[in-house]
Amino acid sequence: MPAPKRITNLTARIFLKLIFGVFCVLVVALTAVDFLASKVAERTYLAKLTRELEEKNRMLALEKVAELGRRGDIRYYALAR
Repeated sequence: MPAPKRITNLTARIFLKLIFGVFCVLVVALTAVDFLASKVAERTYLAKLTRELEEKNRMLALEKVAELGRRGDIRYYALAR
């Protein structure tokens, strides 16, 4: 026995609303994950740059400015000024 047209339309509307609701939840979840992941990536990148800069500063602090000037390399002259 075929279902009445009214029930079929009602069922179709319910499923469309469910699909739309799931789609909205998915969009919100993906947006939140993207936002949080980009913040974590930014913090990690800044921490890496800070660590590299600290290592370079430590290396330069161990060298004496006079020794850098005697090497004859132009890059070191700029650092000594």
